[in-house]
Amino acid sequence: MPLSVGGLTTAGNGTDTHTSARLEFQYTTRRAKSQILKIRRADNVVIGEVRGDTYFKKIHDKHFLDKPRGIASDVDALRQAQNAGAIYFVAYHVESKREYRAPIARFFSRGIRVNRGYGEQLALVIADFNKNDEPTQPALFNLSRLNLF
Repeated sequence: MPLSVGGLTTAGNGTDTHTSARLEFQYTTRRAKSQILKIRRADNVVIGEVRGDTYFKKIHDKHFLDKPRGIASDVDALRQAQNAGAIYFVAYHVESKREYRAPIARFFSRGIRVNRGYGEQLALVIADFNKNDEPTQPALFNLSRLNLF
């Protein structure tokens, strides 16, 4: 049901129109769905996606590096993700259901360059990731240590 108040017309569907003497403005009051950008290899295969400020990638047991023990990502994919606004990298390990999270910048500052037949990659050792099931900060109040009783 349209509503008109002082030159502002509300269409009732979340879209508003404002008419002045010479200009007409349309804007939406509904929140846009968050954009998801697919990250692709050079051969156009999707290898991950950027949602918000995070680049997400699914990995399996076979994707872990053995020596050094770590997780690698394609350099071009990391750059694509950064250009799309990603700050963080999250690898979701399907078998263990764990997430390995690190800032993308850490790949470029501490990453080990590897090329094992899949193009240029940067790898981080597992210790460089915050795992989802481990707190990143110790508890502020660890009451069991206080011996109050």
